[in-house]
Amino acid sequence: MMQFRGLRALALGASALSSLAAGQALARQASDSATIEEVVVTALKRSTTVQTTPISVSAVTEKSLQALGASGIQDYFRTVPNLQVDGNSPTSRRLTLRGVRSAGEATVGLYYDETPLTGPAGTTADASSTSADVNLFDAERVEVLRGPQGTLYGSGSMGGTLRVILNKPDSSRYAGAVEAQGTSVKGGSNGYSVKGMVNVPLIEDKLAARLVLYKTEGGGYVDDALLNKKDINDQHSSGGRLMLGFTPTENLTINASGLYQKTTLDGQNTWYPALGKEEYKTNARVIAPTSDNLRMYNLTGKWDLDFATITATSSYYKWTLLRNSDYSPTLSGSRANATACRNWVAGGPAARPAPPLS
Repeated sequence: MMQFRGLRALALGASALSSLAAGQALARQASDSATIEEVVVTALKRSTTVQTTPISVSAVTEKSLQALGASGIQDYFRTVPNLQVDGNSPTSRRLTLRGVRSAGEATVGLYYDETPLTGPAGTTADASSTSADVNLFDAERVEVLRGPQGTLYGSGSMGGTLRVILNKPDSSRYAGAVEAQGTSVKGGSNGYSVKGMVNVPLIEDKLAARLVLYKTEGGGYVDDALLNKKDINDQHSSGGRLMLGFTPTENLTINASGLYQKTTLDGQNTWYPALGKEEYKTNARVIAPTSDNLRMYNLTGKWDLDFATITATSSYYKWTLLRNSDYSPTLSGSRANATACRNWVAGGPAARPAPPLS
């Protein structure tokens, strides 16, 4: 009996030692693999890490964008605290940071590299209702600076600033990437996206070119019960960008880029639950398409002086946005409206045309 207890104690001791050794090995392995990744940002117009940047900044890295399958602002904003995106189509995105929002001029700045892209003013003078939603394929990271950021990024940055940093040409190696996706909408049509990137060194360690092309077809899901048409809100987007990077010396870098993107919506995404609880339906008398064309060109030079970096940049962009709206319900409601009838009968330049001159 004593011998049994001694063997049992010896076995338990050996088991404890082996468990301790295994635990130390696992801890050592975890310590070796648990390295903290430093994300370098340029929110302060110079390279710093997120941990050492003395302002409230968040960064969505390229790996995170790929893991999310993000192609636009609406795909990643939920991962950033205090960032909100309103709008049901890529041609009407309103950005809100820290709850600061208003009609009129933008309260959140949006930059693609060194180019600010604020919304174009329309008939309502509500420029902040539309933000450029450039495809994020081959983007290095997205930086979100909580505001106010007017000192560094000028007007339109009261709530904060979003900076989309695109991958630059690399003159040291060839590189390429391809991405393809297929989508299916329940009760709607199918869609797909094809994207590609190629990086070519033209002169080793001096000159390189980077080309990105993409095409996306989004399936519609809204049916027009009045016109008996299905999936009227199909979306189409295509575009690309060409970048040239020149490094004549180790301290001087010059990047030139051209970007083009065209987005069209066959019809509006508006639907009415009263027309069908299980389906997305509208009773619009007219299918109103939307067209969004963006051309952007940029030239940026950076000269590293060791103690400081001089950056010179020049940008030009042309943004054409055409929206069509159906005001038939409004006009139909005015036909039987007492105030509208009284204004028409009373006359006036806004109510009816003036009589011809004799």
